[in-house]
Amino acid sequence: MDYSARQLGWDEDMGQSKRRRAVLEGCHNRPLKAARILQNTAKLGRTDEVRRKAKADSSYFYRLHERQRGQRNG
Repeated sequence: MDYSARQLGWDEDMGQSKRRRAVLEGCHNRPLKAARILQNTAKLGRTDEVRRKAKADSSYFYRLHERQRGQRNG
């Protein structure tokens, strides 16, 4: 099942850490899944603010995924 960031508790009016924590928890601590959901939100967001914040959060989760992947493989 596909989720939207809003269904996972993400809201542009929340603080950055609260937004990111809500999405990560909703994705069962899977940063790649969180990144992909937020990337969709960044593409389809209704306002510039939503798109900007979703893109920033998505980038954060992609970087987190890469760091975790590097630790497992390295």
